[in-house]
Amino acid sequence: TIPSSQSQNAPALADPLHSSGASGDDSTAAYNDMICECVRVGEIQKAEALLESMADSGVSPSVTSYNLVLNSYSSSGDVPKAAALLSSMLEKNIQPNDVTYATVCKVMAFNGLVSKIEEFMKILRQSGVKLNIYFYGALISACGRCSPPDVLTAERAFHDMVSDGIRPQSVKRCLARTVGVNRASALISKACKDSALWMRSRPVKAQTSTNFPELVDARLSLKSAACQYGPAGIAWTQSLPDEASSMGTCDSE
Repeated sequence: TIPSSQSQNAPALADPLHSSGASGDDSTAAYNDMICECVRVGEIQKAEALLESMADSGVSPSVTSYNLVLNSYSSSGDVPKAAALLSSMLEKNIQPNDVTYATVCKVMAFNGLVSKIEEFMKILRQSGVKLNIYFYGALISACGRCSPPDVLTAERAFHDMVSDGIRPQSVKRCLARTVGVNRASALISKACKDSALWMRSRPVKAQTSTNFPELVDARLSLKSAACQYGPAGIAWTQSLPDEASSMGTCDSE
């Protein structure tokens, strides 16, 4: 719960919005930019207060508004707050997207909650959500947070990820932290070799018509999301590892 004093101070941060007569969509985008900036400088409580004050100011929070605050919890692993915020979204009929769900997994990964992430991913898969590199990266990272590291689950997650058509190198760093550098290199090398053999075994016509469409779709999806969410969405993708935003890598810290 946000202290009342912080909630009262939050509207002051948004005074320029009211004085400029910003429209609904513009106001939401402006709030998102302010929330993003608060998160960037580590002022999480101000970000929470801004989100809480949006409805009171007649501005409708978007899924991006919630995603930005959710992402702020990933550096501290604040699962209770992440769960409460997700519940709040659903209560207000704001539909979570894949970024929302992947960020929740990222928060759980900080605490090494392997079974919870697996359960979450299973529910999402059954609901028709296509799992991307961020989900698998969170799961492998969570395995590395266990004591001792859950190597078997991490390797199984890696193989499942590759089976889903996601580039083996996508989780190189978090896999190495979990199973060791040598083992990670061996797993990635074998996966790449198997992929090359599979490609060579396909009919020539099929080879020329497609090349790992899932990876292409993932890149286009991320690019589309950044454009859709505007400056705040782009800033969110930039908060991830460089490889994640450019090549589809999810090496969660």
